[in-house]
Amino acid sequence: MKKRGQESKVKSQNIIIDLFFGDEMMKFQNDFMHAGDVFEKNKHLAKYARTSIVGTPDLDKLCMNIKKSYEKAGGYVLFACIRDFNKNNSPKYPYYLKEGIQSISNGTSFYVFKDALVHLGYTPEYDEHLIITKIL
Repeated sequence: MKKRGQESKVKSQNIIIDLFFGDEMMKFQNDFMHAGDVFEKNKHLAKYARTSIVGTPDLDKLCMNIKKSYEKAGGYVLFACIRDFNKNNSPKYPYYLKEGIQSISNGTSFYVFKDALVHLGYTPEYDEHLIITKIL
């Protein structure tokens, strides 16, 4: 336990995260489109956001914790990745990737998911159907 006047030895970290996600309403719309056979099983509605966290989270668990948090709130996460950590974006950090994603829609247009990831600077590995299998 830290005594009064002692500084914490754990420094706050600046973490930038890329997210493809859906909130509660998007989850309903996504499920509805799949149930109505409008979307193939590998297509998903998604929003993109780059967000930052300042704190001392466990980097090995951060992306999975973000996924769990969205699910608890009624939404979903397709992809969460630490993009930048204390202004050093070269190391590879754990990420979360929902299995079986081929394409995403913002509600008006469809995009091949691998192309969106490449545009953001990632190197996705994918199969012959363009379904992302991992991030290199």
